[in-house]
Amino acid sequence: MVRNKMEDLNNILFEQLERLNDDSLNLDEELKRAKAISTVSDKLIQSADLQFRVM
Repeated sequence: MVRNKMEDLNNILFEQLERLNDDSLNLDEELKRAKAISTVSDKLIQSADLQFRVM
């Protein structure tokens, strides 16, 4: 069972921002990766928001 917290998601998003700023990486590949991370992150945030509203 996954036991990640929203803080972990925040760390991942900041790590991705740092990777996007790295000139030595392939920007096209990093943009694909960033889009995938963003899509999953949005779903996690929506889920957390729903759980908060239910409480």
